[in-house]
Amino acid sequence: MSKRTSINFAIATALLLVAGGAFGYMYKVIGVKEETLKTQLATIKTGNDREQTYYRLQNIAEESKVDRERLERYFLPQVGESITFLTQVETLAPQNGITLKTDALEEGSDKKTKEKWVDAKFTFSGTRSNVEQFISTLENLPYVSKITSAQLSARSQNNWEARVSIRVFITRYEK
Repeated sequence: MSKRTSINFAIATALLLVAGGAFGYMYKVIGVKEETLKTQLATIKTGNDREQTYYRLQNIAEESKVDRERLERYFLPQVGESITFLTQVETLAPQNGITLKTDALEEGSDKKTKEKWVDAKFTFSGTRSNVEQFISTLENLPYVSKITSAQLSARSQNNWEARVSIRVFITRYEK
């Protein structure tokens, strides 16, 4: 081999090593950039998913507003609103031929479920059919309620008396 060929071979080998090193370095940089890009894309996807969830929940909240307002009417909003309930019952009694006496109005709650309610106890009298009809009216009042006890007894042939306890629940969901 001539001297010139040896020099050209050495230069070509050196250039090949430099080019190989440059390509190796670029390959490593591209790998690091690829991992960074994957991480950024995952972060963007998570952000987009959260944003879509937020907008979906916002739409649900707006669409369910009417339903929540309607549902709210079936509960007493707070203990102080029991006067409204009591007034309604006292108004319905004479309309149904009933003589009504309110015996007690007490607040109650369950610490485990955090439910709150108002227990109302009534004694009322009238004809048997009027008393039975009024108990049915109490069961169907537009509140989330339940009759916890009812005792019906005859005072005379035309006069019956009932002692009824009803539990009316207070709103317990957050707005």
